Amino acid sequence: MQPFNPDLVIIPEEKFRKVQDIMDKRNKKSGATSESRVPLSSKVLLSGLAVCGYCGKKLKASYSPKKNIRKDGSVHKYINYKYECHHAKNNPEGHKQRQFGAVSIDRQVEEVVLEAIKSIKLDAFNAEKDAFDFEQLDARKIQLKELEKQYEEASKALANVEKLFDDVMAGKSSMSLDFVAKKMDEYGARKIELLSKIDQLKEEIKEAEVTSSDLDKLKHMLEDWVDTYKNATTIEQKKAMMAQVLREVVVSKEAIVIKFNITVERALEGSFEPDDNRTGDAVYDSV
Repeated sequence: MQPFNPDLVIIPEEKFRKVQDIMDKRNKKSGATSESRVPLSSKVLLSGLAVCGYCGKKLKASYSPKKNIRKDGSVHKYINYKYECHHAKNNPEGHKQRQFGAVSIDRQVEEVVLEAIKSIKLDAFNAEKDAFDFEQLDARKIQLKELEKQYEEASKALANVEKLFDDVMAGKSSMSLDFVAKKMDEYGARKIELLSKIDQLKEEIKEAEVTSSDLDKLKHMLEDWVDTYKNATTIEQKKAMMAQVLREVVVSKEAIVIKFNITVERALEGSFEPDDNRTGDAVYDSV
């Protein structure tokens, strides 16, 4: 909430308070509670980490009110939390499922992550630290600058050829149209090739930029990670801890793929056996 600013007031204070009183009365009458109005992001564990296994888009937290009528006739009301792919609403093709039960997924992922972190041999961090190649990282950064320079040159060349193409079409140049079109294709393909190499190299640099200091901090953090997680009292604390060790969780009807961050992934090598034996990924059938 911002400090009170009279310049932003658009209705009299008395009317504002009357509206608030009416809203409160309606909420009490309908049985709505402050808990049911809590933002969804605070109610699910993997918001920001869960992605759709069919399109790769981030899954959004959603909910729907539910009620069960018990044998004694009493009514039990509750909220059903879900992960939902909003992209699938307008692009259903290829999506075998677009909603997933958040409670079940959170529980399964939590169990696997706890098992994985407990299995880590912390000595693996020492080996990772010793094997870190700073010279190779510097070489990659130099290579990236060169590729970005080449991409800029190809972009300028393509822009010039496109202008020349317009001049030929307008009769302002006698240059061969076939030659100009061929050059456009050539520079366009060059740009695509360079951009692909740049993206790949950036990803490699991002993964390699784990300094020895970072490894020491992560090692220290993981020593007590499981106990700290189990003693966490709020979902926000648990979410923050999951973000420390996970890159993303890919959810589909067929399976859930848990992807650990690059450092944890390396530490897991030889420590944790994922179901499909892929390093660093915990994969299992979803239910």
